[in-house]
Amino acid sequence: MKTILIRCLPLLLFFSPTMNAQDSDKVLHAAAGFGISAVTYTIVKSTTKNRKKALIWSFVTSTAAGIAKELIDSGEEGNKFDAVDALATTGGGIVGGFTMHLILNDKKKRTAEINEIELAQEAFFALDAEISAAQSP
Repeated sequence: MKTILIRCLPLLLFFSPTMNAQDSDKVLHAAAGFGISAVTYTIVKSTTKNRKKALIWSFVTSTAAGIAKELIDSGEEGNKFDAVDALATTGGGIVGGFTMHLILNDKKKRTAEINEIELAQEAFFALDAEISAAQSP
């Protein structure tokens, strides 16, 4: 259910009929930051197995991407650096990083819970076998 909500929320914001062109530009910046951050988090987490490093790098890359995009835009004639656009990209990156942090953490918790259940079952069956062996003549 969480993943459905996470996937649909940006679409709902993007296609909102009350949005003007400037608002949709900010949503695009936030969506780009989200995507950059989510991909970075996944790559760093799978490479280093360190959730904290993955979270930090996801924030850094989305922020760098937002600033780089605005620096490129400011070099064009009639365009300027828009700090709000850079902040929208960073904000999307923060949401993306924390989303991946929570999603991948949930999988880890479920795996740990399954392993605990399997260990408990093995211990129960071993104890049951010992009791049965002790009661046999």
